[in-house]
Amino acid sequence: MFYQVVISVQDEPGYNETIGMNFIQTVVDVLNSPKGWKKYNFILTKTDGFMQNADFIIELAPASKVKSICSTDTLSCWSPSHSKVLINYENWMGRSVISQETPPGLTLEEYRIYVINHEVGHALGMRHPFPKNPASIQCDISRAGKPGSVMMQMSKGTKFIYPCTPNCWPLDKEIYDEMQNKMQPVVPIDYASLKRNANSISYSTKLKIKVAVLIIIICIIFLIMMYQKFNKSEINNTVNITKI
Repeated sequence: MFYQVVISVQDEPGYNETIGMNFIQTVVDVLNSPKGWKKYNFILTKTDGFMQNADFIIELAPASKVKSICSTDTLSCWSPSHSKVLINYENWMGRSVISQETPPGLTLEEYRIYVINHEVGHALGMRHPFPKNPASIQCDISRAGKPGSVMMQMSKGTKFIYPCTPNCWPLDKEIYDEMQNKMQPVVPIDYASLKRNANSISYSTKLKIKVAVLIIIICIIFLIMMYQKFNKSEINNTVNITKI
């Protein structure tokens, strides 16, 4: 599966060109790494074209913008409605509690790799493993003591990854199937097909609309005819009364 990705940086106090260039290069390196989603045959290519032509956007954004779109200013996020991966600037710079204290065992560089892979994973259709676990534990117990899924919410603390160990790259299997109680390979999202469907109405839908419009027109014609017939009858009755 091929994806066109726009990588952008929104200005933030303290921002400089070096930070932006480093962000863009890090994202490109992560997307192109054979250790990343590329091993699932997701080919993500940076494009310098128009944003509307991209499958989604990866943006380094201030916490205020992240909050306005995703209702959180402490985490990064994926917004399907905006087709944007928003990487929280404060976390990226290591200036927040999230990036300084969690996930435990990861350096700031590894945290950056993790957050890119995690949020891009959402853009590709991944979800958090074990989302209905009441204890919030997202580690596959069979991987106790081993690197956990990159889709675990490591940024929220140790309890979300125990008894797994921190990990910043996708595993060989990254989708948890609750029905089969095991990890399953990802199912690629066909963005091209989704865009076609979003921009066009199916033949059957068009046919239903045409039939509905035709029925409405027939009903209107019938009502007009009934009105004219009733009106004519009233006129005849008036004439008869006058003659009498």
